[in-house]
Amino acid sequence: MSQLINFQGTNLFSNINTTGSVGVDANNYLQLRVPVNTFVTARRVAGTFDSAHFFLNISERYMLTLNIDVPENINAITVYFSLKADNTQYGYFKIPAGSFIKGRNEFLLGWKDFVFSTGATKANFTYMPIVSYQVRVDTNTLGAANVQFYSFDTMDSSQGKILIWTDDAWNDQYNVIYPKLRRYGYKFTLAIAPSRVGKADYCTWAQLKEMHGNGVVMVNHTYNHINLKTLSYQDQLKELNSCKLELENQGMGGSADIVAYANGGYNQDTQNIITNYFAMGRTVIEGLQSKTGDKTQLKIINLLPGVSLDKAKKLVYDCHNYGGLLIFLLHRIDNTEPSSIYWSYDKFVGLINYLHEIRAQVVTAEHLRQYF
Repeated sequence: MSQLINFQGTNLFSNINTTGSVGVDANNYLQLRVPVNTFVTARRVAGTFDSAHFFLNISERYMLTLNIDVPENINAITVYFSLKADNTQYGYFKIPAGSFIKGRNEFLLGWKDFVFSTGATKANFTYMPIVSYQVRVDTNTLGAANVQFYSFDTMDSSQGKILIWTDDAWNDQYNVIYPKLRRYGYKFTLAIAPSRVGKADYCTWAQLKEMHGNGVVMVNHTYNHINLKTLSYQDQLKELNSCKLELENQGMGGSADIVAYANGGYNQDTQNIITNYFAMGRTVIEGLQSKTGDKTQLKIINLLPGVSLDKAKKLVYDCHNYGGLLIFLLHRIDNTEPSSIYWSYDKFVGLINYLHEIRAQVVTAEHLRQYF
């Protein structure tokens, strides 16, 4: 990890609004004081930093670090980067309400989270220097807030990647997994069998759409959660296409060509279908994923009752320090681990905290398109 922006220093930013204030805290870090139900924007322009060496092509991933006193009062925090002095060509990262905690916050951001202004492209930001940037804090009707900005860092792309994958859309994934990962800015991958959506113990479409709107990647888990190897070639294709079509109809079809085999079942027909009509297929075969592996047989580490937190952390440590791709599969969360598809809440929280502690790069299944 290397620092792209250091928000420490006096008289570096100007308040471009008439509300609130822009200044520094006791340690000279940028501080925005934002009154209730309004916003404050602090801008830094060329001449106060070395724009000749400021590009956004250094990393696929970035980390924004800041401090918040009253997180429930914040509606959004946005970081803007402009390629022109008049701010007509720009892009931004926006972190929504519900993502914040009291005290120090660290958010992992990537190009998929970056919103471009009309006419701007990733290529523009790759080859043109940033001439100004600004941060904006929006409050809600609950009250005022103070935010201190510390740094905006690039993440070393040579580090190993960790992918958190959940199957079946159990309601634990919305109630437990989603909020914990969102707290640290992590996105995850969720495999949906549409026939189960809305049934007892499963997520509703509204919950799935909320998660999708906040960066959770929704993938294909067959329409009826059926073991594909029990079906004919044509029936397998129908199952997968039906799921893909439903996800598209629900506005979540961008990753529906990525398949997680229901019950881990597949055969040569399945692999041929994936090769010809889909992007990749994920198994329940245990192991680390390599770039030379078969895209129709992605491997995972299944987080089941017998997997200790220490074992999971050791796998993360090795991947993080020595490279590669580690896919963790989760189904349900409960401290009693009542059946084989559960992993304990304490283990889960311990693992996510460890990912955050070592600054692991957590990616989604969309990253796999670039990986192979």
